[in-house]
Amino acid sequence: MNRRNRVFAAAILLTFTGCGPRWTAVRQTAPNPFLGQTRFSVVPIDYSNLVISGKPEATYVAGMDAKLQEAFAADKAGINQQFVKELTTEAKYEGINVTPAAEAVGVPFVIRPYIPTMMAGNFGGIAAVAMKVQITTPDGRVLDEIGMQPPPANQGLFNGYTGEQLWKWGLAFGDIVTDYLKKRVHP
Repeated sequence: MNRRNRVFAAAILLTFTGCGPRWTAVRQTAPNPFLGQTRFSVVPIDYSNLVISGKPEATYVAGMDAKLQEAFAADKAGINQQFVKELTTEAKYEGINVTPAAEAVGVPFVIRPYIPTMMAGNFGGIAAVAMKVQITTPDGRVLDEIGMQPPPANQGLFNGYTGEQLWKWGLAFGDIVTDYLKKRVHP
């Protein structure tokens, strides 16, 4: 294969890889109840059933000293803060109003993010995070659910990440949920 054909093949490959959605649809209600809807609220990320490297969160955290426990709690709060910030900001650019649940009145749909799993790095820190999001009616009836996992950064499973990378994942999750909403609201 000559250089020109290799460049063309690489361009085609780049065109068709990485262009799919960054989420996996677990459940989608049909007909689409979000078509043309522009008002959503978002609740804080739910960590109530979090499993870290196969252990319940309480068991995982019990093995940390007090300083690490505080840092881990701050990291979880940071993921939530960045997720909500990115989601509300980016959705607004798409003509979608996402309001934190504490401020929302009469909003027809609720975005309910939860993090079921994290993977610890070999030397502490978190190496991977998975998030799921349910979009429900105000009374909790699930209409749509997606799963997502952001791309790993450079450190991977060997070292684990500190709060800054976890917060970046919060931004990535907010961006992914915005893309999903855009596809459902304005297909």
